[in-house]
Parts: sequence; structure tokens; C-alpha cells
Amino acid sequence: MPLLIFDDRCYMCGKFAHTARRLSRGRIDIVGHYSEQGLAIKKKIFAEGFDPSTMFWLVKGKTAFGSRSGLIAVAVEIAKGIFRPSSNNDIQRVNMVCSNEELSCNKLPDVATRIYRLIKNGKKIETV
Repeated sequence: MPLLIFDDRCYMCGKFAHTARRLSRGRIDIVGHYSEQGLAIKKKIFAEGFDPSTMFWLVKGKTAFGSRSGLIAVAVEIAKGIFRPSSNNDIQRVNMVCSNEELSCNKLPDVATRIYRLIKNGKKIETV
């Protein structure tokens, strides 16, 4: 199952992850960068010294798609989910608290900055 690793300290990022999971009908699993589970998973997936928390990642098999590259991979998983019957256990709670000190989560200029960074940055790497 594809795994979406997102910034769980950002309200907008949490909404994005929750929406991706819902639209994919549970096909995409989600975990926060800073949760205990997320930290453990990142340690297994990414090479030592690499900071994956600079963007969201969709991990499929042995490949991780970050930011702009991840948008395409998320869209593919959502399209696949359209043909999957939905179930009641597809709902997963996401912490919607904004605690990012660098950018606010609700002010228009900061939202625009986040979207710009999302589109500007993109990576595709083979996981460890």
C-alpha cells in the first residue's frame, strides 16, 4: 500500500493528506513526519543524513516520490481508488494543529509560499 508521509505540524498539509486518503478510498496510507511511527519509518526508508522532512513523500515499493513528483503519484493512486469499493475503515484522523513556526498555516501569503515550494521542489529517489 502506498504511504504518504506529510508534515503533521501543518494544518494545510494534514488536510492534503486526509483528502488524498479519502479520495483514494483508503488506498493511500498516511503518517506524519514527526509522529513516532513516521520517525521510525523514515529511518528505515531514507539514507542516513538525508532530511526528508522538507517535503511530503509518497512511498511506493522501493521508490519515494517527493513534492512535485509526489503529486503525480498521488493522483495515480486516487484514480486507482475510484475503482475500488470504499469501506468504513478508510477514515483516519489527522492532527490538524498548526505548529510550524516558519510559516503560518492560514495566512494567504504563507499558503502561497507553501504551494510555490511544493511546485518548485520535486524528487524521486530509490529507498534504502
